[in-house]
Amino acid sequence: MAKIALDSFISESIRVIQGNDLLNVIAVAVGALIVGIIVKYIIKFVANNIAKKTKSELDDKIIHALENPILFTILVAGIFFALLTVGSLEPYRDKIWKATTVAGIFLGTYMGVKVINVVFRHSKKQGLTIADKKVDMKYSNIVRRVINIIIYSIAGLLILTHLGVKITPLIGALGIGGLAVALALQDTLNNFFSGFYIISEKQVGIADFVEIQGEDIKGFIDDIGWRTTRIKNINNNFIVIPNSKLSQATIVNYTKPDEEYTMPIPVGVTYDSDLDKAEKVALKVAERIQKTEEIAVDDFEPWLSYSAFGDSSINFTVGLRVKSYIDRFRIRHLYIKALKEEYRKNRIEIAFPTRTVYLKK
Repeated sequence: MAKIALDSFISESIRVIQGNDLLNVIAVAVGALIVGIIVKYIIKFVANNIAKKTKSELDDKIIHALENPILFTILVAGIFFALLTVGSLEPYRDKIWKATTVAGIFLGTYMGVKVINVVFRHSKKQGLTIADKKVDMKYSNIVRRVINIIIYSIAGLLILTHLGVKITPLIGALGIGGLAVALALQDTLNNFFSGFYIISEKQVGIADFVEIQGEDIKGFIDDIGWRTTRIKNINNNFIVIPNSKLSQATIVNYTKPDEEYTMPIPVGVTYDSDLDKAEKVALKVAERIQKTEEIAVDDFEPWLSYSAFGDSSINFTVGLRVKSYIDRFRIRHLYIKALKEEYRKNRIEIAFPTRTVYLKK
């Protein structure tokens, strides 16, 4: 309906513009575009000089975000003033004013949202401090989206009010239709509120390394959005999970309450080995790695525990502690190489599968 009315208005406007009036409108519009481009570069030049004097990159990002919206604003203003000079459009002056106001509200809202997005993204990357207190920006994405929805909703109400649409009956109609919409979007709303539940519980958070049991999913939480949670696995691929599913899953969080992780490493020696000597050498290697490697917790005391009589070996487990769960691969790699070399020097044989066959005569 709105599109048909706008098309009709534009067609009628063009029809009534006669002779030089049309040329005047085009000339003023082109002039406004040229002025807009000039003003854009002037603002960019002046603002960049001012921004260079500040340490923060935020002002540079805001200037860059507003370059095109400012150009469009000047262009709209130029077209508006051009149309006002056309005498044959005098009966349509109120409609022109309303259309221009709607465009102004839209452009102002768009610029405001652009600035908010830039501020949130910059604050998430660089950090935000208010009253000497660091603000947690982990969940800024979902907060930013909610703020954007609120701003666009307010702008929409302002536009409807300016166009003469009565808001009160509309709100009442939305209240009646809200139930139907809620039923139709129950999965989306479920994910939305599940996202707030995940954030408010603080059991998992951005940058936590988690495992979803039963799903064979492990990785770092990259983002908690209004509908889904994004997890980045160790292969640097994204796994996207609905918030409702994540809120109901059994999750192992390897980052909380302590990011450190004890890595158990299984070892087996032959039945002919001196177990005391094998234990002493294994612990010596573990202690050296625990003290010297950057990924290891240097004040942790490695432990060793014999666990089973295997088919071809006596098995034990060595425990080393690393600073994060993801470091477990590296510490295991270093320990196996070092232990193999020390066992070779001390003539301790690491077991491998064997089978003894007895022949009866």
